[in-house]
Amino acid sequence: MGFRYALNNSKEGWLEQAMELTDGKGADIVVEGAGVSPSLAGCLNYVKPLGKVVLMGNPSGDIYLTQDEYWEILRKQLTVKGTWNSSYTQKKNEWRIALQAMIAGNLDVKPFVTHVFPLEQINEAFEIAADKGTFTNRVMITMD
Repeated sequence: MGFRYALNNSKEGWLEQAMELTDGKGADIVVEGAGVSPSLAGCLNYVKPLGKVVLMGNPSGDIYLTQDEYWEILRKQLTVKGTWNSSYTQKKNEWRIALQAMIAGNLDVKPFVTHVFPLEQINEAFEIAADKGTFTNRVMITMD
């Protein structure tokens, strides 16, 4: 998807692996994509001093920082920036722009689709999408 590396901080040893990739310096920019406290804390630990943390994970509940995690922001003099997933106004409709890019073949979304179900299996599709034990990104329901 264009990222050089993507690491899951819920996996053991991810921080050591990440630091190895940057010769112990940390990353210039990290993107928090899960919207949970441990993920944000991991980003703050991994980003290098004067680095940037981009928050795009959509939280399903409150997110908390410990005092030490907060100090990471201060001591490293980090830039923390948030981004929303889209703009939808009369002037700018990013949904329409994305759809046009898909139609034109400029945006390939196939790698995002992890599961495909025919309409007859819609209940199974919803069960898999809701199952926290199964990795899903986008579950597609097709009508033939």
